Amino acid sequence: MTPRAGAASAMRTRSLMIVLAAGSLLTSVAGAQVVPRPDEATRDGDVVSVGAEGVGVRGESGQVDLIPWDRVEAVRGGMQDSAQEYSSLSESLWRARRRLSRGDAPGAEPLFERAARGRGAAVGPTSGLIYEGLARCRLERGARTGALDAWVLMISSGSMPRVAQRDEPAFSSPDQICPELPPMWLPTDATRVFSQSSGPEGLGIESISGRAAAIWKLYRAAAADEFAEPADLPPLAAGADPGWAFIDLCVRSRAGTDAERAQSRKGLTAMLESSSGGWREAWIRAAVGRSLIREASPEEKLSGVAELMHLPARLWRQSPYLTGMVMRDAAQALLDLGLNAEATRVRDDLARLLPGHPALQLPPLNAMPAAGVTH
Repeated sequence: MTPRAGAASAMRTRSLMIVLAAGSLLTSVAGAQVVPRPDEATRDGDVVSVGAEGVGVRGESGQVDLIPWDRVEAVRGGMQDSAQEYSSLSESLWRARRRLSRGDAPGAEPLFERAARGRGAAVGPTSGLIYEGLARCRLERGARTGALDAWVLMISSGSMPRVAQRDEPAFSSPDQICPELPPMWLPTDATRVFSQSSGPEGLGIESISGRAAAIWKLYRAAAADEFAEPADLPPLAAGADPGWAFIDLCVRSRAGTDAERAQSRKGLTAMLESSSGGWREAWIRAAVGRSLIREASPEEKLSGVAELMHLPARLWRQSPYLTGMVMRDAAQALLDLGLNAEATRVRDDLARLLPGHPALQLPPLNAMPAAGVTH
């Protein structure tokens, strides 16, 4: 079995254990069948459970699969009354998923928000869909801290992303990283609020899984560091998976101690050869560059600026939000070095490349004279 297949099997097992623990598993009733949605394949087998995370169906092999509610139109037979309790949720999530897959995030988000109320850090495929949908919708409108909370809860649910959108970049990598959510922040009001929060979506951090909790803490530490607040960096667990370890390196390269920053830069640089040209290279260049401009020597600061400028030169399509962020960082570093004209050129380049980027509304970029204006 491949690592990915093993992880998927573990997720299914975990979801079913939660259903059992919650007491929602009902005795199998002969003839109870799932009626799938029109866009779903028929599921052969007897219904053996009905609960908040979906409908359990036992196939010929004896394995029970938990079908999330967005894929269930109805249950016919002995468990019909039990399933009726979830009919409104089923209809709402099916419509939300369909809207999101068509690119209608504004129409889908209220449905996902309604479904998330009171759900907490639940485990299972229905919760996974709800939090995936929220993460995608929030990213679409630029609500990045809220998107991060929802994405972490999706990870904690034990589910993988499954909403296909037209012409979208990958929402999640095989090692469970969201390419659109680098662990780096602009110092906005929303980022400050996030840096002081105690858990995703107002939940206690102890309510989510160990991996998800550690990753959320890393993002929060990165946010706190933007305001020169103490960064409470969680230790990297022994045997941490590659995705978790990569996020850890990115955060420690800027928010860690002197030794941690240097060691993290070394680890990230070693990954460049296998990451050329994609979003992962953009993350590495950004993390290494943002780390170097924090160092004291002018030479290191200039080396950091050179790393950062790889993004607007080569990688901005892979990560436009991160590109604007690091161009702001580069401009600040150049100002710190007394290279004011060069800093202004970086600001002007950002205004041309990504004219609506929020970094343009933040210091130092918003205080620079407009292009062509001199004093």
